Amino acid sequence: MLEKHFEGISYRLTVCNGELANCTMKLPAGVTGDGKHTIRQLVALERNEAQNNKRLHAPERQLVSIDTEAEGILRSRGLSSDSIPDRDVFIPLKGKTNATAGGKTIRLKHEEIHPDNTRLAIETARLLRLDIAGIDLIIKDISQSWLQSGGLICEVNAIPQMGPKAIRRMMEKMAKEDLTTPFHLVIHHETGMEQEAIRKLAHETDCNAWCDSGSIWINDIQISNAIKNSFMAANALLSHTISRSILCVMAEDEIKQFGLPVYRPTSISFMQKTEDKKLVEMLKQHTDTVLPDIELQTCTHTHCI
Repeated sequence: MLEKHFEGISYRLTVCNGELANCTMKLPAGVTGDGKHTIRQLVALERNEAQNNKRLHAPERQLVSIDTEAEGILRSRGLSSDSIPDRDVFIPLKGKTNATAGGKTIRLKHEEIHPDNTRLAIETARLLRLDIAGIDLIIKDISQSWLQSGGLICEVNAIPQMGPKAIRRMMEKMAKEDLTTPFHLVIHHETGMEQEAIRKLAHETDCNAWCDSGSIWINDIQISNAIKNSFMAANALLSHTISRSILCVMAEDEIKQFGLPVYRPTSISFMQKTEDKKLVEMLKQHTDTVLPDIELQTCTHTHCI
């Protein structure tokens, strides 16, 4: 199989929940010119520094050297080991960027990345429906837009490797986010609610999804017929990524048999006044917000807890 070659630097952009969490530049083994020393001399200086600094010289990392592969790369660039590269010009001596081949990984700040490149990584993860993804982008300069300079995504990793610091930053951010779906629970005792009444109540409470034991609806479209019980119907809605906010109508007996579909509903209200005080006290431990009567009386008489 033949693939198009693209010249550039390899970057790993890690996306988490639609945002850029981390970005690293992956450089192959090589040297950076100072305008004075030859490539061979620069290699000797770096090897000497690495050997004298055990903290920088990880056991699995190969020291930079001039071998057959390095000589071939230099020839392809019109250079030799006796060439003197300009100051701050990086000269690669390996094709691979992994640590075992002497590669280096450098973390970049978000502001060093062009917004177009950030959007490209986020959109790639979204299209593949990945909450977390490692996007490997090859581009000449990540501070420039791929739309102007060109670029190539060579790999998308669904389980990207990350260092402990990157994982900690990502977990801290996720812990601050409210990832729950608003869930409004209406409980009936004697009779249920008509579908039109449920639909009107869902619209009034800004719910795009609603259910009872008779059917499941999303965005005014019925997606399922009768379910065994409202508990199962609610769990089916919770698994839909387009369920922005849910209204669930359940019978008291279902609550007693199966429990609540979610640990803390956004609100809980009764269609008819219940005599089961023990149930009411139990439910009060699982909600913070109570819908006012005025929001519900257009559909049916309810009693909020």
